[in-house]
Amino acid sequence: FTGGLFASTITSIPGVSSVFKGSIIAFQNNIKENVLHIDKDIILENGVISKVVALEMARNAQKLFDSDICVSFTGNAGPSNLESKPVGLWFLGIMYKNVSYVYEFNSKGSREMIRKFAVRKASQIIVDIIRRHSYSNVL
Repeated sequence: FTGGLFASTITSIPGVSSVFKGSIIAFQNNIKENVLHIDKDIILENGVISKVVALEMARNAQKLFDSDICVSFTGNAGPSNLESKPVGLWFLGIMYKNVSYVYEFNSKGSREMIRKFAVRKASQIIVDIIRRHSYSNVL
């Protein structure tokens, strides 16, 4: 959905290599199935643009990367409907340690505007999650 825009944005930060392990651009279903190990039946039942797939992508990639946090995107940035789902529909999956989050969005605008908004929104949510968890550990 973002085509690597999220990873590109993150890696533009100097020094991020000390915490950023990598990314997978799983644009096609066979990559989701064979690399991220998303069960084909889950995709067939829910569609690739779904909360379930977003969460499975984040969960399985977190295991693969052995990371504290993992983010996934799946959606339709256009130009036309996909899986009978409208342009602008996208899902964000986040695994932070052993806690899962999934968000649904309906964005408007051009393909590029939707992708850029998704990266900005995900970045804000990630910061909020880390702050919330850090704060709760202090209490």
